[in-house]
Amino acid sequence: MQYFENLKISAQNILNVSAKFTGPLVAGSFVFNNIQTNLFVPKIGSLYIVENVSFSADINQLIFSDAIDQAVNNGFFILSIRRASDNSGIERLPVQFASYKENRPMALHWVNNRQNDTIYCNLNGALIQTPDLIAMGRANVTITTDFVIREIDNRDFIAKHY
Repeated sequence: MQYFENLKISAQNILNVSAKFTGPLVAGSFVFNNIQTNLFVPKIGSLYIVENVSFSADINQLIFSDAIDQAVNNGFFILSIRRASDNSGIERLPVQFASYKENRPMALHWVNNRQNDTIYCNLNGALIQTPDLIAMGRANVTITTDFVIREIDNRDFIAKHY
C-alpha cells in the first residue's frame, strides 16, 4: 500500500532498493551481528519517504520463524536505517520483525541536508541451527529487505511542508 501515491508533485522518483544480509553459522547459530549494507546515496536537498519494507530469507518461512533465537533481542530481528556520515539513525525506532513481511508500511521521511552521505541498513538478530537447517546443510542464511522509497526533488513542496 502506498500512502503517498495520490500526491501531485512534480520531480519525484520511486526507488526500489534492496539490501542483503548474510549471517554465517557460528557455534550453532546463524548470527546477524550488526551487519551493514549500503542502500543508496541521497541527493542533497531532496525529500525521501520510505513507504514500505519487505523482509524475506533464502529459507522457507516456517523454518525461519521456528529458528529465531528468542534469547537475542527478545526473539526479534532489528533493522535500522542510518546515515554513514555520523552513524545516526533516520527512524525514531528501528524496525523489528520475527517473520516474513510483505510491504509493511513505514511512512518514514527526511530531507537530506548532507553532502556526499550514504544511507545504509544495520541488521541484528540470530537464528538457531534447527534440525531442518541441519538437514539442509546450511553454512549461512541470507535475509533480504526490499524498500519502496519516494524521492521528491520539488523544492517548492519541500519548502512548504518541511
